[in-house]
Amino acid sequence: MKNNWILILFAFVQISFAQDNENLVFGRVTDGTSPIENVTVKVSDTSNGTITDENGYYQIKASPLDILVFSYMGMKDEEIIVEDVTSRLNIVMEMKIEELDEVKVVKRINRRSQDYLRHQYARDKGIINTAFGYIHKNYLGTSAYIVGSENLNPGAVDILTALRGKIPNLRIGNVGGINGFSTERAAFLRGRSSINNPAPAIFDVDGIVMTQAPLYLNIQNIDRVTVIPSILAVGRYGPIAGGGVIIINTIGTNIVREPGTN
Repeated sequence: MKNNWILILFAFVQISFAQDNENLVFGRVTDGTSPIENVTVKVSDTSNGTITDENGYYQIKASPLDILVFSYMGMKDEEIIVEDVTSRLNIVMEMKIEELDEVKVVKRINRRSQDYLRHQYARDKGIINTAFGYIHKNYLGTSAYIVGSENLNPGAVDILTALRGKIPNLRIGNVGGINGFSTERAAFLRGRSSINNPAPAIFDVDGIVMTQAPLYLNIQNIDRVTVIPSILAVGRYGPIAGGGVIIINTIGTNIVREPGTN
């Protein structure tokens, strides 16, 4: 009985010692530019966890040698080992890139290799080049919408004007600015609801992601434009695509010469 009490006392002392050595770890989670809300912050292999607030801030108690795991859909998990002196941890999460090179052929080809898609790009108007590689619109989701170059107004002053009236629920507006005056033109893919939730679409031009509209593009150099709504876009591009994404492929950039041909 005496030995049992000694074991219980020893266990209690260990728990107390561990609690006394817990660090209050706090900081901010961003994508390198903007804060990320609702990131899961958890001590690995425990139920101890929290989420970031609307400004990307969090705080959590952890002991030295604990592993903090930061998770968010569309982003790579980040794992940090807590040290004795750890207190502030500011985390920059990176976009998760989906590999498209491994393919499986079942009857009609459902997932095609990058080489095959690249060579079929000129023939198949449903193939687009994105930051994640070549992909067919049929595998982006039923809501993906493609506008061919023949449907764009070649005399438009910029890409936003050229797309006006060509994409359902597209609204052209302004964001940013000083003293209430907006200076940057942007595309909103939610129609009137964008007034209450003004998240502009981002752009993916031949695989290069940008948050500002590429107004510099020559309309006559545009081959096809694909629009992905926010629900699908966030799953692939992360939180910066909360307003959806407009993928633009230009003429010539995505054409591949087949060996031995012109």
